[in-house]
Amino acid sequence: MTESNRPKILKNFIPSKYDYNRMIAEECKGIDQNESYNDFLEWNNKCIIECSNDDYIFIEKLCSRIGINKIGQMDLECCIIWDSSGIFFNKQKNIVIYHPR
Repeated sequence: MTESNRPKILKNFIPSKYDYNRMIAEECKGIDQNESYNDFLEWNNKCIIECSNDDYIFIEKLCSRIGINKIGQMDLECCIIWDSSGIFFNKQKNIVIYHPR
């Protein structure tokens, strides 16, 4: 896959504008509180384009598993397991897997 096609993988797995606005309202760590949703999308596209081929293959497989509800998350505070909904890159360019509640 060419680097210019890479952002397509994020299309169905990046937080929606609604979820992003909730992240801002909750002051979630790892995102720029002053950034618009379009800036957030551009940042994520930039990160996926710049990642190595090995990282891209990992992200592609991760998204595929998220898409079929094979990746869960558990908060040790309440010990409930949720299906993951998608991913985004934080400001350190780390992948964050999220569940929108």
